[in-house]
Amino acid sequence: MKNVNVNEAYLLKLQVFDTSVVRERSGVSEKTGKPWNLRTQEVYVNLGGQFPVLVNIHLDEGQAPYPTGFYYIHPASFRANGFGELQVSRNLVLVPVEESGATK
Repeated sequence: MKNVNVNEAYLLKLQVFDTSVVRERSGVSEKTGKPWNLRTQEVYVNLGGQFPVLVNIHLDEGQAPYPTGFYYIHPASFRANGFGELQVSRNLVLVPVEESGATK
């Protein structure tokens, strides 16, 4: 994504703070009897309002939490569903702003 020149004003910018919490939940599925594990990390997203909004993003098993900093959402975070509609993937891929190639 480094060679892409995109105006920063059109991108969703997320921020991870040093106080961002990582939560882990686990259990056993009542339906299948298999264990499950869910890890999320708090991030803030600027949706154009006065203040950023707190959201939780999923982390893959064994994935290190995102370090403090600003991020954009990578295109790999989106897909077309079975009806040909744009859908956000369950697991977002974040790209640090300084590596994104975005311009102001």
